Amino acid sequence: ISTPDTAPGDRSGELLYISRNESSMRRILNEEELLPGLRDLGFKILSPAKLSMSAQIDAFRNARIILAAHGAGLTNIIFCRPKTTLIEIFPEGGVHGSAFLRIASQLNFSYYYVVGEKVENAQSRKNPNNPDLALDKAALLSFVRQVVEAGSNGR
Repeated sequence: ISTPDTAPGDRSGELLYISRNESSMRRILNEEELLPGLRDLGFKILSPAKLSMSAQIDAFRNARIILAAHGAGLTNIIFCRPKTTLIEIFPEGGVHGSAFLRIASQLNFSYYYVVGEKVENAQSRKNPNNPDLALDKAALLSFVRQVVEAGSNGR
């Protein structure tokens, strides 16, 4: 049974990486290279488009850290518990006043963002905020490890 609130220092909950690689934009092109390291850190890989709405709600409700590229799949953070950590991924030049940052601040989340290398695609020619991206594997995993360890120490 999950509770809507957690005690300070409660580190229950899952670490979720939200994939959007079935999308046509803001895909992480080197995702397959990153997944083994994320799994080693304890992340579960989730593709919301492949899940029922109730399964998406349950996954986000039970999460303690969400790592995801900016996109519609992050609307599910409204189901997360207070004190969840959100790490949002943007392509370079695409960092903007994220609605998810505003939601996270209202829900008492810890919020971080990561910037990856921009890779143009058909969608980014229409809208400059929609390129795909590539992430530096070592830098990403090092940063995410620090966030996970900080959370394990009761923030």
